[in-house]
Amino acid sequence: MLHKLKQFFKSKTFEWIIIIAVLVVAGVSHGYNMFGYPYYESDEGTYMSQAWSIISEGKLAPYTYWYDHAPIGWFLIAAWLKLTGGLFTFGFSINSGRVLMLILHIASALLLYFVGKKITGSKMVGAFSVLMFSLSPLAIYFQRRVLLDNIMVFWLLISLAFILYSKQKLRWIIASALSFGIAVLSKESAIFFLPFLAVLVYSQLHKVNRLFGTIKWIAIAGCFISLYFVFSMFKGEFFPAGTPLGGTNEHVSLLGTLDFQASRGNVDIWNPKSSFWEMTNNWKNDDPAILLVGAASTVITLLLAIKSVAARIIGGFALSYWAFLLRGGLVLEFYIVPLIPLISLTTAYVVYVATNFFWKMKFVPLKLYAIFPVLAFLGYMGITLTDFSSSIRSDRFDIYRSNVTDAQIEAVEWILSRKMPTEFIAIDNYAYLDLNFRNDGNFKNAEYYWKVDGDRDIKEKVLNNDYNNIDYILFTPLIGGDLGTGELPMTGNALAQSNPITSFTGDGWYVQIWAVKNSRRILVSTWETYKQTFIEEDGNTVDPASNQTTSEGQSYAMLRAVWMNDKETFDRAWGFTKRNMQKESNVFSWKWGKTAGGTPGVLDKSSATDGDQDIALALAFAGKRWNNPQYIAEARSVINGIWDQEIKVVRGKPYLVAGDWAKAKSSAIVNPSYLMPASYRIFAEIDTEHNWLSVVNSSYEVLNACSESNLDKESSVGLAPNWCAVNSAGKIIKSPDEGLNSTEYSYDAFRTPWRIALDYQWFKEPRAKAYLTKSDFIRKEWKEKGKIDVAYTHDGKPWEEYEAAGAYASNLGNFVVTDKTNAKKIYEEKILNKLYEDKEGSYWEDPTSYYTQNWVWFGTALYNNDLPNLWSSPKLASKQ
Repeated sequence: MLHKLKQFFKSKTFEWIIIIAVLVVAGVSHGYNMFGYPYYESDEGTYMSQAWSIISEGKLAPYTYWYDHAPIGWFLIAAWLKLTGGLFTFGFSINSGRVLMLILHIASALLLYFVGKKITGSKMVGAFSVLMFSLSPLAIYFQRRVLLDNIMVFWLLISLAFILYSKQKLRWIIASALSFGIAVLSKESAIFFLPFLAVLVYSQLHKVNRLFGTIKWIAIAGCFISLYFVFSMFKGEFFPAGTPLGGTNEHVSLLGTLDFQASRGNVDIWNPKSSFWEMTNNWKNDDPAILLVGAASTVITLLLAIKSVAARIIGGFALSYWAFLLRGGLVLEFYIVPLIPLISLTTAYVVYVATNFFWKMKFVPLKLYAIFPVLAFLGYMGITLTDFSSSIRSDRFDIYRSNVTDAQIEAVEWILSRKMPTEFIAIDNYAYLDLNFRNDGNFKNAEYYWKVDGDRDIKEKVLNNDYNNIDYILFTPLIGGDLGTGELPMTGNALAQSNPITSFTGDGWYVQIWAVKNSRRILVSTWETYKQTFIEEDGNTVDPASNQTTSEGQSYAMLRAVWMNDKETFDRAWGFTKRNMQKESNVFSWKWGKTAGGTPGVLDKSSATDGDQDIALALAFAGKRWNNPQYIAEARSVINGIWDQEIKVVRGKPYLVAGDWAKAKSSAIVNPSYLMPASYRIFAEIDTEHNWLSVVNSSYEVLNACSESNLDKESSVGLAPNWCAVNSAGKIIKSPDEGLNSTEYSYDAFRTPWRIALDYQWFKEPRAKAYLTKSDFIRKEWKEKGKIDVAYTHDGKPWEEYEAAGAYASNLGNFVVTDKTNAKKIYEEKILNKLYEDKEGSYWEDPTSYYTQNWVWFGTALYNNDLPNLWSSPKLASKQ
């Protein structure tokens, strides 16, 4: 019976049981929760996107390829993506790469087993190597990730296995050389193994052909690796610019990149501030014993190498990579990956030697001590599995339970759900593929934050060297750490001008969406929110306060839509207005809603001139922007209607009155905030039958007179009143109509500076600047009190003593023309600070205030010069 048991332990069946068992451990330890932990790293997104670029574009990278790594690693990923059906076969794009890493880990574990067994002749060495290689939380943390180091380890082990199992046959030596070449072109650090492997080849061959075989191995590996250099020469990117062979045109270069990489982190290894010791501290947090155990076992193995060939092979293999880490250059955190299988081999070998030492004792009781090294190793593995794995990364995470990627996925899904196809977002690169290619690629401007600062095609051609052209930042702790280096001024400045609008958290890892406070992005995001809040499917803009629609509201929607190049919304708004509110006279009923009978319809047939003229302007702009003469024809009809219904001639002068109801009055009832001379210049080109330029003149005359006249006060501070009138004698008076006789500078009147400022911005009208310069009361209020109230009496006393973003935005027209320094202060302190953004949308102050949302939008756009005269410049860059 004992004999049969011994035979079983020596049999192939038992060995396959061991192999299957350790491979199951390898597969389960790495596969279980690999989509949940660790978080998706930027480098994973980089290699996945580079692989996809090969498939989709035939390029080595979606950005300028700058030879930071040789590309064989992501060629393998690309082949995997083709084989498995694309990016999203396993859900999030990086998951596909992680499945490949799992397969490579299991394959590497199998190779490690056979390498350990071949070198020592012991199944224990093979099995224990795999256990340590697979159960170390440090190994799991990095080997789950899509890293070139993991690919390099796989090919390196294949190369070593070919040498060990070559049986002096040169074809296996050739296969080893090719595998080593692939390893080097997967990750350059593999080159440090060349001396060891060359010596191993020499030792494995017969003395007759060992020199020839070794030279052949080196030559084949070298030729394969040199293809990378040949490729760069073929592209004219081998020598850097500014060198005799590199030319003068700036370009990426292989030698330039190699020089840059070699210069990074050149700090002596004995310096405690070197990156090696910094990374050692990080590695210790993840697996407190592995470096100590690994270093000790490597030293012991090298001591045993004096007498043992197996120890020379194992120790030499490990020493090759220790030399790379201790060289004094830059050491990054994932550089530990290739060391883990090596120290797993040295540790397993030391356990085997210690076990063998006691087992060979002639004194039987001492033989029993052979179990202690095995128990010590298994105990260490048990602690690793139960303790270290549940307290990785400074005790915050559990490898098998923590889910930190959900937050990253939710952030991407949130961005995609917002449907912002033209917004520019600086991202952690983990999200690149899913934002740019998921959902048929409905988000085309998501770019890696390092490329925002480092890739000229992005920084100069897309962003014009202006961080204000960044709209959002997909912020992760990784970005936060990198911004602290000062190497990313574009992204850093954008973040400094941003505020977080939503956050996603998963088991201690978070992702935030930061909105950059730039005009372009604000105008787009607030417009999208405005549409969702106020504009119904049929194009009806409803004010929630009254549940009614006004011609003013429709005109605002149409103007904003045409400035935002949003034709679909424009057509809906115009369609509703035309069907339901336009009268036979071509002007518009000013109020629409639910009638006393409960059916929707016109509530007041009178017109409001501001809505009519803004609708006409919007139609004119639409005709130019979208090259549609029909819009211009419709604008002409409205303009004619305005002249017929809303122009009153007093003593030979045409005045714009407040509506068709006002024309029959004995006096010309004027609302100064309706006066928009800039529009009349455009109307004059469309409607050549009427003298619209004379309305420009009368508008400035009546505006100045109404502002300067005392009206119902003893004096005037030069503020435009809500209402005034021109009597039959041509004199300015207080409006005689009850309810239309307010002389305060309030919710109507504060729109006046905005309308006049547009005339200056578009046409450089000197009367516009003169009026705004003379109207200095508001500027004095700001300078003396640091605030502007929402309303004042005509003689300058506060009428409503509180501040409102809408009032500041409208008054901003005065400062934009006359005092840019204080315009900036008001915009930043009183308007920008009142912008609220969250995952539900973007808005100022009260999100249900239709009036506020419109006038702060118009003021913001005016301040940032984002209200182009589309009649004369229809091809200006659009916002969407």
